[in-house]
Amino acid sequence: MNSVNDPTTGLDCVPFNYGTEADFVKKVDLSVAGQLMDCAECHVGGGAMEYIPNTDLNARIRLDEMATTNVPGFGGTVAGAPITSASYTAFNYFIDTYDVDGDGDTAEAQYMDYAQAGVMEMDCFLCHLPGYDYVERRHQMRTGKLGTLPAIGAGLATDNGAAFGAADFGTTVVYDESQLDASGTNLQLSGTWMDENVAGVPDSTNCAFCHFNEFSVDWKKRGDHWAPDGQVDFQYEVHYNLGCMGCHQRDAAEQLSWQGQDATSLAENYSPMAAGSLGHDPAKGMYAQYSGLFNMNDNVQFKDCVDCHSNGTAGQSYGAPNPAAAHAAAGLTAVVAQGPTADGVAKASHIDFMHCSACHSRKANSYDWGNTGNPLIDATGKDEEGRLTDHENDYVLKEDMTDNTGLGWFKGKLRRISPSATMFWRDKNDFPNTLGGVDANFDDRPHGMDSLLMTDVLAVNEDNGWASITEDHHGNITPADFAERITAFNSYIDTKAGVAAGTAKTKFSIFHVNFMNQHAVSPANMAFGVNGCTDCHDAGAEFWNGSINTAGDNNMMVYGPSTSQRVPFTKVNGFSQASDWHPNTFDKFAARTIAIQISNVPYDTPVTDEIINVDSDGDGIADTTDGILDTGDGVADSLTTRPVDRAEIMYETTFMGAADYAAEYEGGTIDFSGFEKGWQLIVQVNDGTERLKMVSTDIADVAGLLANLGTNMTDGTFGFTITANTAGDGIKVTGTGGNLIRLRAGNAASFGLTHAAYKNTPWTAVDGRTFNGRADWVAYLNEPKALPAAGEAIIVGLPATVEVGSTVTLTADETANDDAGSVSYSWICNDTTDDPETPDVNEGILDGPVVDKTFSKIGTWTVTLRVVDAYGDLITVSQVVQVTAPAPAADIALVLPAAPAGTGNTVRFSNLPASYTMLYIIWGDGSRQKVYPTGSPASVDVDHTFSTSSRYFNGTDYRYLSTVYVYNGGARVDINREYLFIAP
Repeated sequence: MNSVNDPTTGLDCVPFNYGTEADFVKKVDLSVAGQLMDCAECHVGGGAMEYIPNTDLNARIRLDEMATTNVPGFGGTVAGAPITSASYTAFNYFIDTYDVDGDGDTAEAQYMDYAQAGVMEMDCFLCHLPGYDYVERRHQMRTGKLGTLPAIGAGLATDNGAAFGAADFGTTVVYDESQLDASGTNLQLSGTWMDENVAGVPDSTNCAFCHFNEFSVDWKKRGDHWAPDGQVDFQYEVHYNLGCMGCHQRDAAEQLSWQGQDATSLAENYSPMAAGSLGHDPAKGMYAQYSGLFNMNDNVQFKDCVDCHSNGTAGQSYGAPNPAAAHAAAGLTAVVAQGPTADGVAKASHIDFMHCSACHSRKANSYDWGNTGNPLIDATGKDEEGRLTDHENDYVLKEDMTDNTGLGWFKGKLRRISPSATMFWRDKNDFPNTLGGVDANFDDRPHGMDSLLMTDVLAVNEDNGWASITEDHHGNITPADFAERITAFNSYIDTKAGVAAGTAKTKFSIFHVNFMNQHAVSPANMAFGVNGCTDCHDAGAEFWNGSINTAGDNNMMVYGPSTSQRVPFTKVNGFSQASDWHPNTFDKFAARTIAIQISNVPYDTPVTDEIINVDSDGDGIADTTDGILDTGDGVADSLTTRPVDRAEIMYETTFMGAADYAAEYEGGTIDFSGFEKGWQLIVQVNDGTERLKMVSTDIADVAGLLANLGTNMTDGTFGFTITANTAGDGIKVTGTGGNLIRLRAGNAASFGLTHAAYKNTPWTAVDGRTFNGRADWVAYLNEPKALPAAGEAIIVGLPATVEVGSTVTLTADETANDDAGSVSYSWICNDTTDDPETPDVNEGILDGPVVDKTFSKIGTWTVTLRVVDAYGDLITVSQVVQVTAPAPAADIALVLPAAPAGTGNTVRFSNLPASYTMLYIIWGDGSRQKVYPTGSPASVDVDHTFSTSSRYFNGTDYRYLSTVYVYNGGARVDINREYLFIAP
């Protein structure tokens, strides 16, 4: 499908016409019609199972009408044309992997006539009918009888016996009329039947059809189970009595799943949901990688752990216990860690940076049932039922999921995860056909992943009588076994692509995706930490480390050395490191991908069949008594897989971070022997700009590379130049105009410039030690940890009396908190009031254990030290300070001879402080005056005419109580009062 802007019509979602049957078979492995018979076993129908997609929901064409109705854009016009059997699209043809016509050919193209096969309409019964026959529904699906699924799955009808392609073979059934009401024109279900059989809230056993039963999708990804045969295993999952919808059911808080800008548009709005009802889309989370829908519906009314156990904001909380007190008592709320930082400053508690699942999801099995799951998905062949991959045979399973999980970072928290591994065939001749290569999966992108089409894998397997390689060899696979299949695939691809023999380079890879484990929650008495810190912080605890076997508990694969038969899944961090994990396996900063290889372990083919020399923990030493990889001829002539250590998924071998900006970075030798098209050079400039250039063709030398990068990237236009390096075999990037530069990932290593993108970046622990990589860091995490002591507040050396205007150092006794972990200090003195002009600033608080405080007001004040310890507790201690005036001024005196009262007099203010800015004079006769002397003179003469009001006359003289306040800026630094006597 041309999903965006069809080049002919400009429309979106126009089905692509392959033109011929031969081209369809060559390029397609799983079409829409094929998915309806395979992957759709876990889909309820509707949407793309019923319609050709269109961004305008009102313009969608039903699959069973497309042969007679114009499909917009198809055929090269906006009006469109019908899609008939003469046109080969992914909507009306499929590869017959399930051999629906019984001719034994599973590689041929079959036409799906939906008018006869039916379509997958929304099947409400799949979720809402307890006892739904999921197995029989799946059988009907495999035979292409799509219209029969709801009736037969519900047990209301049986198969009509018609063969694939016959008239109405998938649109008619044989109804059990005893369950139906035939009183009207059409058969219908009675209200009584609906009341007795249909569940308004889906039963968990129905959810388990697709999600939790053995071999279902969440079993496969995470090892999740719904206890079989009606068992209720509260040790495996404490939420059994709530069922799936306990967390995933919506309520009436929001009537729309989400609403777009146009409230009348079906395309922008989901259907309204009645109060208390599910609607057609259960609530989904958003904090589990690869588990959300990545649209506005994520996390709407979904109940995460905290929604029931902590804040109760998601509606019904089922009386869930609040663990806050238990967490606090265990020290888990104490600020003792850093979370997603490594600067040595404790700023987070365990609860802050660890998701609940990290300690509570144990997958513990208390019943005698097969707690299997999370297998190696073997995509080298089909399973017993004919699905295109095999994850069910005895050799790829994890036989016991109890504590068989890991930890990974996502959205700033450590979460319990299961690494899900897939093994698949791919071609590693990365050149296009024109340069001697091959496009092995015929998608017009020959380099890169180029995984083989599963239909091609099945075709080769069918020709040789093979299933999956793990099943065929009973989990004991040798280099010869791999060589046999690689030879067959190379020959097949060379022939199909029409290239010379020996062109295809088939290899196998293993790649991993970390799926979050938020189910399988064990009781609180089984949680990590219930026995104290050593449940996790101990070398024998295997919380931070310990093996997880992702390749199957009964599967031993040995293959050729180097990349002769196997290649790593990808390269990450600027193509500088090979990895068998998805590139989205990020470090705790979400800044770098953690590169992990488990498929490159040296192996010495043993003389006997006893295999005892596997390096299972990846430390470079075989797990044998002599520590030498030698049970054969002393030469490690092959490779094998190993379990992954939990720590590898959390932390890089060597801690790395972004390179520093520099004036210039000179690169090393560039290898031009491969296919360079698609390489990305990303230059960051310290002015905040970033420039990206993608190489557009194969390159022969440095001159060709510089020309391909273009003048804007090379001549200084963007604040840097790119030129040949000193040796002429690579490039260097130089900032211009004072700019500094560095690289961002892209293909930094391909350009010989890894050092321009990354540098070693040691981490600092909260105890001040620094660590360079995973091994030392995990050893530190495994050291015994003690909870911090409670904080103490002690004031040291504060005088009881202070002269106004003086600056005093307020000092807390920090040694009292040496064992208290992360502690913060602040001081409050009640001589300071808040400024109403700055309501967000508390002027009365001084932060820090040692601060300077200036007392600007005379009086008795209280100084309070506040200590907040690692537990969040506030500890205070207070001390009273008497702030006094300095020695008073020597004089406020009349300058003699004095004039009679009522006439002008001069008053001298002497012996003033060494530094001041203003005199505020209260003359004592009802008048006041501010005087601003220049240069802080020792004395100041001020003229004033005193009032002759009778109130100041004592019978002999006029008496005035004059006061002077001396200020230095806003601080009052002196005060004095004197009586002045003036004759009438």
